[in-house]
Amino acid sequence: MTYGIQVKLRGKFGKKLRSAEPTREAKKYTSAILGTGSAEVLDALEGVHLVITGASGFVGTALLEDLNRRLPVGHLRRLTCISRKQPSLHYQEAIRNLNVQWLPLDIRHGMKGVPAAEFVIHAATTSSATAQAEDPLALIKGIVDGSIAVVDWAKSTNCLPRVLFTSSGAIYGIPVAAGAKFRETDPGNVESFSNSNAYAESKRLAETVFAVAATLGIVEPVIARLFSFIGPHIPCNGHFAVGNFLGNAVQGKPVVIEGTGRPRRSYLYETDMAAWILRALTVPSVPNFPLNVGSRQAVSIWEVGKLISEQAGVGLDVKGDLAADGLRLDYVPDTTATEEFLGVTMATSLTRSVERSLRGLALSLPKNPS
Repeated sequence: MTYGIQVKLRGKFGKKLRSAEPTREAKKYTSAILGTGSAEVLDALEGVHLVITGASGFVGTALLEDLNRRLPVGHLRRLTCISRKQPSLHYQEAIRNLNVQWLPLDIRHGMKGVPAAEFVIHAATTSSATAQAEDPLALIKGIVDGSIAVVDWAKSTNCLPRVLFTSSGAIYGIPVAAGAKFRETDPGNVESFSNSNAYAESKRLAETVFAVAATLGIVEPVIARLFSFIGPHIPCNGHFAVGNFLGNAVQGKPVVIEGTGRPRRSYLYETDMAAWILRALTVPSVPNFPLNVGSRQAVSIWEVGKLISEQAGVGLDVKGDLAADGLRLDYVPDTTATEEFLGVTMATSLTRSVERSLRGLALSLPKNPS
């Protein structure tokens, strides 16, 4: 999809603030991902109001921790986080340097009381397979109505914000050929007349909402189509296979692959993901194509399950027949255009990602009492 817009980002906001600096490690790691774009991200965020919807979810949590790690105290003028679920006091203390204002709002019902802002990351959504199966209409309303609410807020405040919408690679549908990766310019081939595609079609419609709002001069949209990720904040009891693998491994249980493990995925570490999103939000010129946020390095589900089981020292239980024939549904992006446009790269290898995820989860998940 091409939006046909090319908008220049407005200049720097506010004065230079002198306070605590990010750690040397944070600067080094961010530079590895963003290169020279790291300084541009910091400059663009200086003295601005940033709004994050869905702030307590996986994407929101990764973003907040990345911001807390790299931004000097007081760098943002204001940070408003919208979420139906309030984070724990322990977590709020962990990111206290950001001085977050938490608003317990359901984005579907509007953003009343949120002041004008220069930047918005709209990450409020659900990717629950259970929600799609049990109440797809509610899933559609949540994604589409939430996006319209952001546009209505932007119109009412007349602030022309840069809005990054976290869309999904599910929009592309089925690969055109075995082993093919989804390119940013691919039109997609999702069957609209299908209950199972409610999530993908809702994300596509939400993208259109922001495209229309752009032509009306209400927002400057950036569309980020997210793929698969790994990290210590990935849900361990949901429909994310890698999350379930990690959850089992940390508790000393075998990694269980319900199918054959033949389909291929790719996994971008959560810190890399956050850095890509922040770069996309603040890049000087708005891209006129959707960005793919994910890793290009394809790996089978069996291979990642085996890697996790070996690093954790637990068993691997494959329920399906690895030798079975049949259609292999891969889900891997081609991020060439995105990486070139943003000047980003993947800094964390899959092996390192698994190691860091296991270590982080070990601190938060209970071990198997048996």
